[in-house]
Amino acid sequence: MDREQVLENQTVIIANGLIKTISNSSDINISPTIKVIDAKGRYLMPGMADMHVHLRNSDELVNYLAYGVTTIMHMGGSSSEGKNNLKYSKEIKQGTRIGPKIYTTKRTLDGDPRASGRAYRISTPELAIKLVNDLKNEGYDFIKIYNNVPLTVFNAIVDQSIRVGLPVVGHIPRKFDALTSIGGGQDMIAHTEEFFFTYFKGPRNTKDYDKKFQPDVTLIPKLVASLKENNVAIIPNLSYGFTDFIMRDDVDILLADPEIKYVAPNLVRNEFIRGNINRRSNIENFIHRDQKKYQLSVRLTNEFQKAGILQLLGTDATQAGLFPGKSAHRELTELVKAGLSNYEALAIATKNAGIFAKENNMRDSNFGQIKTGFIADLVLLEKNPLEDIRNAKLIHGVVADGKWISMKELSRLRKNIASKYAELNNITLALKEAVANNTTEEILKQLIQNNLNNDVLLKSIQSNINSLGYNYVSKKELQKAIHLFGLNTKYFKDSGNAWDSYAEAHLLNNDKVNAIKYYTKALEVNPDLSSSKEQLKKLLEE
Repeated sequence: MDREQVLENQTVIIANGLIKTISNSSDINISPTIKVIDAKGRYLMPGMADMHVHLRNSDELVNYLAYGVTTIMHMGGSSSEGKNNLKYSKEIKQGTRIGPKIYTTKRTLDGDPRASGRAYRISTPELAIKLVNDLKNEGYDFIKIYNNVPLTVFNAIVDQSIRVGLPVVGHIPRKFDALTSIGGGQDMIAHTEEFFFTYFKGPRNTKDYDKKFQPDVTLIPKLVASLKENNVAIIPNLSYGFTDFIMRDDVDILLADPEIKYVAPNLVRNEFIRGNINRRSNIENFIHRDQKKYQLSVRLTNEFQKAGILQLLGTDATQAGLFPGKSAHRELTELVKAGLSNYEALAIATKNAGIFAKENNMRDSNFGQIKTGFIADLVLLEKNPLEDIRNAKLIHGVVADGKWISMKELSRLRKNIASKYAELNNITLALKEAVANNTTEEILKQLIQNNLNNDVLLKSIQSNINSLGYNYVSKKELQKAIHLFGLNTKYFKDSGNAWDSYAEAHLLNNDKVNAIKYYTKALEVNPDLSSSKEQLKKLLEE
């Protein structure tokens, strides 16, 4: 992947997770002790890297490998997701779990007020410095920033991140000029569409949206020059915008996708169904704006490519409609549709991620090329993707961190995932019927008894009760919500989330005494629950 070429009749030797040699097959004798993968008639390329994902659970790791993605970058979420990703990363390195290499942060850093409900709320440079230090000490790989970060906090984040050796990535803050962010030390921008809202002053509110707005494309050269001068990497993320158009056309297209059976049911409910764009107000204005934003992003992707700006593949999976692994191939297709060559798209998906990691002193950065001494993250394909970019999906097997995993084995693992999720869906259906028939506690006890030794299903039972409770919250039927949340605390006493929801329902019901009581209980069970901490602090200060 250092140039557009196909080297024929090659033998690649892998040892200790690294590419040891690359030789003409006729010039090498292979020891009988070496495991041989017969790749005759097939094509070997570097594994792909999706440098913008939100990793929600461990099953997604298998899905990424099944689509040839051997490196992912988790762009933040809840604290528990961040901690889990550190654990998964360690297990993958130790060989006790299969999956792509994981770069991860914990939670996004935002201003006060915050634009993201899961972000750290930062109002002072001192707090920014502390959080950067904390993330470094806890073993995270980078800092992600978000929309409402003010300039003083941005400068503190960047300065401290440089001191501790962590790159700064994410959205372009919207509290100050975009070129200030680009020139001030931000290392990567997570969506090309960010420029629409910041640099080109595109409308953020769709309620009073002016359909006549057009971005001033004469400003593009200045933007390109600034990005080039400051060596800022860009994730086009064209697949995100294009998926919006699919959802608007017919969200059932996505829900009927065969890949949906490999997505956790709670993600299907919360992201694909509740999170799809059709639930937005002013949807026609939103889509009209989205089309202009997408067209600008396509143009910028080409301009950035011509200028030699480092672009990386990123999809924002598991946002609505973006399947872990599969969406990387939608991004490849979008890059080619935008005007890039097949080779340029593949380089964005492979080599460029390794370059970004190396330039920013990230761990295990020698990946993304088939090169002696590089990490053996590879994909064996049935056909040549330089001829048709869609051939990158025709996977025979992958090598992840030097370990060969056949497509047959990955398919077996995915079949198990699909079976598990089908069972989870059955539990969801049983609990919905129980709530409708006023037999919730009876069915709940029965389901718990039937699944005492299955932690995954027990967690799903608890999650479903919680979700059903919030359905009543949204309908303002608080007594019914309190009843369901109460059942969760009765049968899942060790769940901080169950106590947190129980407390929230009491607070919404203007019962501050019990709200304080149950927020306190939530923190006894899980001291890291940020929502409980914040609410309890507010209540005690009143």
